[in-house]
Amino acid sequence: MKFFRLLISVTLVSLIIVVSNGISNATDKMSAPDALREIEAGNMILLDIRSPGEWKETGVASVAVPLTMHSKTFIQGYEKIVSENPGKKIGIICAVGGRTAWLQAELAKRGLGDVTDIAEGMLGSKAGPGWIARGMEMKKVE
Repeated sequence: MKFFRLLISVTLVSLIIVVSNGISNATDKMSAPDALREIEAGNMILLDIRSPGEWKETGVASVAVPLTMHSKTFIQGYEKIVSENPGKKIGIICAVGGRTAWLQAELAKRGLGDVTDIAEGMLGSKAGPGWIARGMEMKKVE
């Protein structure tokens, strides 16, 4: 009986550790200026996951790779970028942080890496004023 109690306790502690690690990976957030510093230092790749219509309307961050999450080939594109940039963090940005929070959790569930959410987004949110309002450099997308 003692053995089974010990086994259950060890299993529960292991489960808590695994769940806690998963949660911490799924809640990694960063401000736009901090993300830019990481990118300029060569530590991060930034993916703009918005739609092509949004990119045309506002442009994208000058340091971002436009990779829409709305594409059927998003996962393949994401995996290619990750494999071509070993050891680099992947940051994701959308308009106001809703899609990035969702996508970050989905990628973590699938074991597709530790993704950083640029939660203030391009347009701003309660997390911050956003890439555009901060006057950070943009580029046009055709």
